Amino acid sequence: MVDMGYRRRQSEQVDEEAPPMAEIEEMENAEEINADDILFSCPHCGKSLAIEGRAVGMAIFCPDCRKEIVVPSRVHILNEEGPIELTPDERIQSLSNALQESHADNRRLSAHLSEVRKRRKYLEKLRAENIGRLEQIAAEHAMLQSSIERIADVLQESAAEDMFEM
Repeated sequence: MVDMGYRRRQSEQVDEEAPPMAEIEEMENAEEINADDILFSCPHCGKSLAIEGRAVGMAIFCPDCRKEIVVPSRVHILNEEGPIELTPDERIQSLSNALQESHADNRRLSAHLSEVRKRRKYLEKLRAENIGRLEQIAAEHAMLQSSIERIADVLQESAAEDMFEM
């Protein structure tokens, strides 16, 4: 039985300033491995690993030897003896499947980008309207401030005249 004891955490946020290292955590059991996961062994210590398919090419640290490794592409599979390379037909099929997944991701991301652009346009319109409102409020505030200053001047003059008459 191959030990598939580790996988990348989905909930972890990547530090923007840190190098692109995927974090991995111990799995409860091998049944948590999904069809999209990549199964491979650490080239340094031989530890069997499982990580999400989208982590291809990412640098990670082996949880056993703590050495940096790069997640291989899906053209390698893991059996009881370790990684074996796919046949050319299997490689073509694997790459074809990956290409179809990429096209599906591209369509999904394009649709999401379209929605984001619509939302951005709407928010820019609201921002322009709010800037106009703020400019109007600033002008009214300046007018009120000027009126208050004139009232204060009139009150001071009135108080001075009252003091002078006494």
